[in-house]
Amino acid sequence: MKGLRKEGRARFYWDYDNSYLKAGQFNSAGYFLRDNISVLGNDMPRDWAYDTFLSEEPGRAQRNIIETSSDVAQIKLIPELIRKNSGPYTGKCT
Repeated sequence: MKGLRKEGRARFYWDYDNSYLKAGQFNSAGYFLRDNISVLGNDMPRDWAYDTFLSEEPGRAQRNIIETSSDVAQIKLIPELIRKNSGPYTGKCT
């Protein structure tokens, strides 16, 4: 990927929430984002908003961890989750 970037044949767009970068060195998502951005750059528009509702007041964002046996099981679960959460947007996942 670095070679493609150097040759001008690739661009990298990182869509993330700032809370991942602010979480410190022990947050694996933030660690890899910081590393990838430093190595590969970020071609998102300068005015791109990286502060989503995840960055706002603590406790506003609710995350549920759903364990599955495989990547395929994750994919098969998506329609059920969409049906379950297709009500009006409240800013929270249920």
